[in-house]
Amino acid sequence: MAQGHWHKGSIRNISDGGAYISSMRGERFFPSDYIFLVARIEVMRGRVRGKIAWVGLQGMGVEFETGEGI
Repeated sequence: MAQGHWHKGSIRNISDGGAYISSMRGERFFPSDYIFLVARIEVMRGRVRGKIAWVGLQGMGVEFETGEGI
């Protein structure tokens, strides 16, 4: 969830501190926007809060909130 709406994307790279997410629909996001991730992979424990650190042409880097990484 970002900007008050649910969006669909794919996690392409993940670490303890953050993840790279590619957008499936080409939505527009901005650095410092907060994001709430619901993932379908066991290692993320389901839900993670973070902040968009940077935005590229096909995705974004998300920095997990302290204590909520993997």
